[in-house]
Amino acid sequence: DCDDDPACLPPPVEVCDNTIDDDGDTLADCDDPDCDDDPACLPPPVEVCDNTIDDDGDTLADCDDPDCSDDPACLPPPVEVCDNTTDDDGDTLADCDDPDCVDDPACEPVPCQLGDIWPPGVNDGITLADLVHGRRKALGFEAITPDDIACGDLHPGTSSCEEGHPAQRWCVEGDGSFDENDVELIRLLHLQLVEQGCEDCPPGPEARGPLPPGDVAPRENPDGVVDIGDVVLALQVAVGLVPPTREEVLQLDLSPTETEDTTTIVVGDGEVDIADVVVALRQSVGLISLAWPERSLSFGVDETDASAVGASLRLESWPSWAAVTEIATPSCENDGDAAVDRLDDVIALTCVTDPAPLAEPVELVVVSYEAREPVDAATLGTQLRLVASDLRAVIGELSPR
Repeated sequence: DCDDDPACLPPPVEVCDNTIDDDGDTLADCDDPDCDDDPACLPPPVEVCDNTIDDDGDTLADCDDPDCSDDPACLPPPVEVCDNTTDDDGDTLADCDDPDCVDDPACEPVPCQLGDIWPPGVNDGITLADLVHGRRKALGFEAITPDDIACGDLHPGTSSCEEGHPAQRWCVEGDGSFDENDVELIRLLHLQLVEQGCEDCPPGPEARGPLPPGDVAPRENPDGVVDIGDVVLALQVAVGLVPPTREEVLQLDLSPTETEDTTTIVVGDGEVDIADVVVALRQSVGLISLAWPERSLSFGVDETDASAVGASLRLESWPSWAAVTEIATPSCENDGDAAVDRLDDVIALTCVTDPAPLAEPVELVVVSYEAREPVDAATLGTQLRLVASDLRAVIGELSPR
């Protein structure tokens, strides 16, 4: 009789997805603890991004599922940046040490300047060290490497400038070897007597040699010979009709003179007078042959912090009125390999010894010249380079003697 009595009915069950409090406990659906294990109240399935299974039932598995877009398993592998000193991809190799960077422009070898062979793999321009090592290699004291050939094969080649032109340009052809001919080109490049290039020869300044004693006419542009025009101008200067320039005084101050064999050497007394006019007249008619006095200027190194086995010196702005007659290299003549070049207003030399070092103090160069006055060493530009016996660069203070 009690089958339908509420007291005998089973307790109501919470339906977990109908928004109704079915069991009368004031909690509906998933807020009711009775629904904790109901599928309607369980969290949605999460896609596992590296198990090849569609875990969340959306027909997309692993990295094909947008839910995995930020998962590490679906991110692209880290890429090595080749110029930031960091191991970006975690393989313990950074930048150019990582094989991933083998084709990166940052890791391509820097092409060497032709002639720059030392130190190997270091592009520091053509220095005296390149000459010293190049000579040692050509003589067999050091091994010739493939890099020496790649960076030092300068000969044969062609020059677009005639010999003696103040700007020499060398077009490299090469023969796949390294020898003393290549060393000579390194020397000329180091001294800046030659530049690399295959272009046409650039125009050079008009060469003008020293004027002979007594040559002053035409004024401002003497013609290189002593004739009656020079004598007339000398007379005008001597009697005060024409105020001379300093250059004209130096050119016309001819008396007194000294005789050596058949040559009359100008001594001068610092002024232009009738005696100078007489000397100029005798020169113009061929009775005497005038010459400027012989002078000399030397440069050397007083001390270095190590014995030098190589030195190079470049003198610039040598005056056109001083005619060079001889260039000697006293410190290099007996036990070294000396080379001297003269090009326009530049005098350049190299001295490389092997194995004995240069003695100290070192007298590098003695320039003998004929000129109306001494050359002031302070007006010359100088560049000095030394290499020590341990083949490192050393500093030497250049001093005129």
